[in-house]
Amino acid sequence: VVLLVRPPNAPEMPKDKLDQLQEAHLANIKRLAQGRKILKAGPFEDYSGRNVRGMFICNTSSKEQASEWVGTDPSVKAGRLTAEYLKWYVEKGSLQ
Repeated sequence: VVLLVRPPNAPEMPKDKLDQLQEAHLANIKRLAQGRKILKAGPFEDYSGRNVRGMFICNTSSKEQASEWVGTDPSVKAGRLTAEYLKWYVEKGSLQ
């Protein structure tokens, strides 16, 4: 599981650039999902105060592999999101 967190030092961008970045972010999620690299992804409404913006459930048990896939995300590349990696133990085959 990858938590996508807005860092306190995220670069400011004009609205049109943010809209383009969001479009590219969603296109990248779709590409990763079509390749079965991400099983699920979605935004959060975060009440924790940590500014967690969303998550990916990656189809790998390797942090290195998940990091490679998440590293293709335009919002991560732009510094608008940072990734936190968690190993989630679920019954094998339950996320088909």
